[in-house]
Amino acid sequence: MPDIELFQYDSDDVPVVLFDNGSPVNLAGSDVNFVMTQDQQRYSYTIKCKMGATIDGNIIPYTAGGITINFSEMETSHDGLFFCYFKVSKFGKFITYPTVGYVTTKIKKKL
Repeated sequence: MPDIELFQYDSDDVPVVLFDNGSPVNLAGSDVNFVMTQDQQRYSYTIKCKMGATIDGNIIPYTAGGITINFSEMETSHDGLFFCYFKVSKFGKFITYPTVGYVTTKIKKKL
């Protein structure tokens, strides 16, 4: 089962919390991008994430790993399974999350 599911041409904000070894990642001073590549590698997108997230009415600040992925119709225009990761840049260094495996995103074909 994929981690994120959207329909083709949806535009939606998806809140997430980044963790490293079970602890939330402090994203102060960071830029975060969500990088997604279709399993057949025909399509690839990079989405700049918004700092902070609201999950079930709870505000999670970026200092506690909260970010929001702002999907637009462009990133959801092609259906299929995408393998994704978060690329965090901080003080000129890059860290990829998750550190093992991928986040999977399923774009379902619109009928």
